[in-house]
Amino acid sequence: MKSIQFSTFLIFLLSTVFYACNDDEINPDNTEDNATSIFKVEYEQSGDVDFFVKSLEIGEGFIYTDTQEEAPITFLDDDLVLSSYSFINEEPRKKIELAVTAGWVPLDNDYAEMKVTLTIYKDDSLIDTKEYITTSEDVSSVNRIKYTSE
Repeated sequence: MKSIQFSTFLIFLLSTVFYACNDDEINPDNTEDNATSIFKVEYEQSGDVDFFVKSLEIGEGFIYTDTQEEAPITFLDDDLVLSSYSFINEEPRKKIELAVTAGWVPLDNDYAEMKVTLTIYKDDSLIDTKEYITTSEDVSSVNRIKYTSE
């Protein structure tokens, strides 16, 4: 039963991955003429993260803050093993769009809770902090949170 639910959720995740493949298509304001800012995104996850299948979509052009290596466009569950990640865009842009997806995988009947915190900086100034809590008691087994900076 777990493998069927996991497979269904994985198909859902993969079908949503492609929306963030090109920031300019999603957000035409991110053209070179309008691009003025460097964004830093901090992603933190805590709680019963092993009971959830999750993904993070950050789009193109981000690098890891600590290593300066190119970050993937989308992180799937096996990519999100650490408690936190930090990214910065390589080239200036006007705004960013992010998406976090989390779905509960019922390994047993116990209650599970996962917290995700997104902290967004624009040109080294904090502009937003969003905290999302997903539980095994949520009506929907899949929660998708989309964030767009202004």
